[in-house]
Amino acid sequence: MKVPPLNSIGKYTSYFSPLELDKKLRAIRRIIGQKAVYSILLLLYILKDGNLSKEDKLLIIGTLGYFIFPIDLIPDLIPILGYSDDIAAITMLLKRLYDNVTPEIEAKAQKRTEEIFGFFDKTILKNLLKV
Repeated sequence: MKVPPLNSIGKYTSYFSPLELDKKLRAIRRIIGQKAVYSILLLLYILKDGNLSKEDKLLIIGTLGYFIFPIDLIPDLIPILGYSDDIAAITMLLKRLYDNVTPEIEAKAQKRTEEIFGFFDKTILKNLLKV
């Protein structure tokens, strides 16, 4: 699977919008699953927490913009496979920034994931950063 290097993902920052992110998550939640949605929401809440360097903020915005943008390394129109590069980039960035995840951020991401799916499967927490 080909994944864009994190340092080249900045060109996708213009595609990021919290509203577009929410629309996309709702539209494809069953395709990508709770673990991916929860991971994306962790990044969003890390960003909103604001306790980051400018570089890390841009990486999150670019990575989430990359996720929203439908035409990337593997176009999202290809069922399931189309999101593999997006999820890999999200996982790589979350591994890098995981020290920024506070209990409050976890709680917000869990609550929002539960709102999107109607339930939250806590078993995803055990293997969150395993790809």
